[in-house]
Order: sequence, then structure tokens, then C-alpha cells
Amino acid sequence: MHGAQGRFDRAVALYQQALEFFRRADDAGGEMQTADLLANAEAQRGQLDVAEAWYGRARELAKRLNDRRQLAANAHNVGILHQNRAEQTKDPGEREAWLRRAVDSIRESLAIVLEMNDRPGAAKSHFQLGVLHRMLGELDEAERNARESLAICESLRLPDVYMDYGNLAKIARARGDTAAAAEWQAKHDTKVEEIGRLRRGGGEDGAVPDDLVKAILALAQAAFQARGGGALPPDAAEALARLADYPAPLDAVGAFLRAVADGKPPPPVPGALPAKLREILDALAESIRDGDPDR
Repeated sequence: MHGAQGRFDRAVALYQQALEFFRRADDAGGEMQTADLLANAEAQRGQLDVAEAWYGRARELAKRLNDRRQLAANAHNVGILHQNRAEQTKDPGEREAWLRRAVDSIRESLAIVLEMNDRPGAAKSHFQLGVLHRMLGELDEAERNARESLAICESLRLPDVYMDYGNLAKIARARGDTAAAAEWQAKHDTKVEEIGRLRRGGGEDGAVPDDLVKAILALAQAAFQARGGGALPPDAAEALARLADYPAPLDAVGAFLRAVADGKPPPPVPGALPAKLREILDALAESIRDGDPDR
């Protein structure tokens, strides 16, 4: 607990230093992004009032810069902040009020990402709305949003689909539907085990779920096309960003593909990688060597 708190304290100090640098450089974009990161760090160490103030500053700068992606992220983060406040209060009326504010903020984020055709972002918003409506006892709306998130995550083969399964299991339990709850929980547990197996290198036979292999292959192709001068599709950009939050070795896979898309020399192929994923990255690295004779 103290170790984690110390890391947040250090993060806050570093972000404050960066913030001062961007202010002096008159870099509004850098200040905006750093203010948002500083708000996240303050929220993580329980300083919710301070966090809300920094989110407000990030929002102000995002509006000035007309940065729609940052406005969507900001609204989502503020929604989570309101949810945290709701979870901390013991007063039922106050709890509901904070949850309603959280719903409004997440809906604002959802509207922006839908406008941008950001499907992973929409899944993230729908998932959170499912959680919030479940907390409010509005189970039909909770399930509708949870299923919206599930449909997107399954169609894009996003590994964190297990979160949708878990949320649907909780909704079913709240309804008293033990059979449906058990079915969703089984799906959740199976997906979590797949991710755990991946962390262990794919098991003894290097087995990796086919949907994950297809998703990584699609991202590798998108990254290579972007390196050649094409635009990285919003879905692919969001998926790469989300990979950074996944357990090892997926975070390293994300870093490798991000470097490829950005036109940088890719890092070494991550070690302890399941065979199928290693084949994809090895082939991508070879294609880069063939296409970049000066590297």
C-alpha cells in the first residue's frame, strides 16, 4: 500500500515538473496532456478534489485546441471520478446524485467517440455505463450497455472482453438469474485463464486463442501500412494504446507495433512470446528490413 502510494507521489512530482516546462514553452497541447495525467495520478492517490481541478484544466485546454479525442478521454475520466465519489459516500441520496453525474459524463464521452467512429472507445463507454446503471439498480439499461460493449469487443477480438463477461455475470446475479450468471462467469473465467496462459508464454504447447492471433495479425498489418505512409485507422490506434495496459507480454507486443507504425526502428521481438505471436512479429521485422535498406 505505501509502496503504491509512493509511486503516485513520485508521478505527481514528475508531472508537475513537466507541466511547468510546457507552460514555459507555451505548449498548450503538452500542458493539456500532462494536466490529464496529473489528474489521473492525484485520483489514484485519493486526492479527488485536486484531480477534478486538473481535469478541469485539461478540459479547458482541449476545448481551446478543439481536441475531440482529449475531450472524450477527459469526460470518461471525470465520470470515473464521480463514480469513485459515489462509492465513498454512505448517504444513499448523495450516492445516487454522484452516479447520475457519472452517467452524464460517460454519455458525453460516448457521444464524442461515436462521432469519431472510435469503436473501441465506444465499447469502453458502454462498458462503464453498464457498470453505473447496475450500481443504480437499472438493470435493463445496464444490460443493454453491457451487450453493446460486448458486441464491439467480440467483433474486434479485444482481449479485455472478459470485463464484459464479468459485468454481465453481475447483472444476471442482480436479477436473480443464477443460470445466466454462471454462464457469463464461466466465459469470464475462461478468458482470464487464456490471458494468464499467455503471460506464462502460451502454455507448454505455446497455444494462443485464435481470436487473439487474428487481432495481433490485423494490428501488425495496420502498423506496417502506416509505416509506409498510410494512416493508422482509429480502431487500430486505440487498440495499440490499450495493449500498453495489458499484462506481459502483450504490453511489449504493443510497444513493438507502436514503434513500427511510428516509423521508428522496432525493438527486439519480446522474449517468452508464444510461437504464433513471435512468428507474426518476426515476419513483420523481416518485412521492415527488406523495405528499409538504410536501417
